[in-house]
Amino acid sequence: MLETILTLADGARDEFYGALKDLYDTRLKSRDFLFVHASCLVNYDYVAEVKYDRLLMQRGASLPISQKRRADARRRYATITQKRRLV
Repeated sequence: MLETILTLADGARDEFYGALKDLYDTRLKSRDFLFVHASCLVNYDYVAEVKYDRLLMQRGASLPISQKRRADARRRYATITQKRRLV
């Protein structure tokens, strides 16, 4: 098992053993996270804009979206945006 370290918005860190994909599939996908790279999950609430190959974050960071995950990340972003507009 891999050690995974989550860095939270407040700077706190949470460490656990397991694959990031498993965490995403079981706990974070339903909470509006985007899986943009093998080592990177992003909370929708902190995304300012989605480009073809990267996410622009609210605090100015630019995160690459892996080629493998681009279509799914953009689709999920659009789905979450639409869902939240309806609420």
